[in-house]
Amino acid sequence: MIAFKDTEGTLIYDRLDIKDSLLEQFTQAIFFLKKHLNVSSTIRGIRRTDDYELPLEALREAVANAIVHRDYSVRGTDLAIRIFPDRVEISNPACIPHGASLSELEGVSIRRNEIVADIFYRLDVVERAGTGIKKMKRLMNGASLKAPRITLGQFYKIIFFRPKKAGPAGSEKSSEKSSEKILALILSKPNSSASGIAQSLGISARAVEKHLSNLKKKGMLKRVGSDKGGHWEVAKK
Repeated sequence: MIAFKDTEGTLIYDRLDIKDSLLEQFTQAIFFLKKHLNVSSTIRGIRRTDDYELPLEALREAVANAIVHRDYSVRGTDLAIRIFPDRVEISNPACIPHGASLSELEGVSIRRNEIVADIFYRLDVVERAGTGIKKMKRLMNGASLKAPRITLGQFYKIIFFRPKKAGPAGSEKSSEKSSEKILALILSKPNSSASGIAQSLGISARAVEKHLSNLKKKGMLKRVGSDKGGHWEVAKK
């Protein structure tokens, strides 16, 4: 799993390699995606609702399908998740049956790995009905986003296009989103430090300090206790 700063995929700013059980691979993949996708958080009292820029359920479906349908006989390569500023790519070594087209895959369940598929089905991670592609398209359409693009070959790749970022005029909105992310993180981890928040969100500690200061001025956040032994409290609305 790799997160890039550029659309060409030459500048890496985060990477995570998982060699563990398939369920742990699935769990860590979703965590990595959530870490690097923009999220809008709404806080009401002590409850928080997160809305990710891409439907998380669609990404979960894609990751699960990649694990379940991977051709594990292929050596020297990996299932890969690559996050770019404009898209998310999930690919795995898996050839579809010879002569089959993409349209024929919709609504058809081809279970390459029976045991893996059965385990994920019993864990309520995937379905057996072969509805994955239709489900992902429906979720993206429901979020007013482009349908995912699927390419076939030696690798099965699905591409989710991220919403376009706002230009200079949207800097205020971008700053607001960063503040929301910080509040959401503090709500779940009141003892978070500025450096810890910066590492979790992938921004500079200096930027975090600025957001914390602004949030305190607005009365949305307050520090209880000392800098080292204290904790944060999010103001209730």
